[in-house]
Amino acid sequence: TVPTLDSFLKKKGTSGSAFMCKEKAIKKLCFSYNVDYTTFIAILMNETAWGSSNACLKFNNPAGIMINDELKTFKTLEEGLSYSVKNLSKYYADGLETIEELGGRYAPIGVKNDPKGLNKNWVPNVTRIRDEFLAHMSSSSNKAGVFADKKPNANAKNFTDLLSISNLSKRDLTEFAFSSPET
Repeated sequence: TVPTLDSFLKKKGTSGSAFMCKEKAIKKLCFSYNVDYTTFIAILMNETAWGSSNACLKFNNPAGIMINDELKTFKTLEEGLSYSVKNLSKYYADGLETIEELGGRYAPIGVKNDPKGLNKNWVPNVTRIRDEFLAHMSSSSNKAGVFADKKPNANAKNFTDLLSISNLSKRDLTEFAFSSPET
């Protein structure tokens, strides 16, 4: 069985994505830093045109990280993923959990480094991608199938809501985060 992220990327026609075969590493990072995996995936897809942008492929920047209005460069994609999830975990630590709350800081509207005004699309795009990914996970039959009998719910505004609505236990989440997808 194909890992959930890989099958999602293939379904979207992006099998050449930089994120192919990165599911286990991304899950582990998200779990380690208490970051919602599905939201992080949605951010990655939105920020990198599904893992195909120059920022991702040339600069190993998977999340559109800017420092002093300059795109940050990483030595490897793994380094970029690690930095990005740590960065997002700081937002969670500040109490920002919903995509709307995260968007206000991650991609604020009207900032200098967004001259085309694309940040106004960040919240709706990340929300849509996350919901599509959740739906895909719920229908996927991967080894980590803890979501196989869970249906995504549009009322889940944050990770805590998702766990509550889906009746996922901490054990389910741990099993999902550290499962080894079959090859």
